Amino acid sequence: MAKLIPKIHPNEIDNPGERKIATALIEQLPSKVEVFHSFQWLDLQNRRNEKSQNQRLQQGECDFVVLHPDLGLLFIEVKGGMLTYDAENFQWFRVVGSEMRQINKNPFEQVRNNMYVLLKTVKEEYMDMN
Repeated sequence: MAKLIPKIHPNEIDNPGERKIATALIEQLPSKVEVFHSFQWLDLQNRRNEKSQNQRLQQGECDFVVLHPDLGLLFIEVKGGMLTYDAENFQWFRVVGSEMRQINKNPFEQVRNNMYVLLKTVKEEYMDMN
């Protein structure tokens, strides 16, 4: 059984979709795997404009980061319910009952952004130590 971080029972997770995924991950993965739920991060980004270079603090959250010591990292973004994509307008929607609600973030871009920020942080903190 994998280790869930923070150390809580999956039943304590409010989001039903995330609760199901957490349960499946910890029950089906080996004990050497760590599953980080609701992993929050901060990143200092440099933004250049014509006159100066600005730094801006960006914050984000990844629903799950799965760390397997032999196989690496897996980043998971959970969206509950049924999703649909409007390819003509590049928009994602969640179907709630008979209503379609637009999702303000592309889930693929969201998880990709989380992955790159966290990998950049790991590289800067642990791999550039010459």
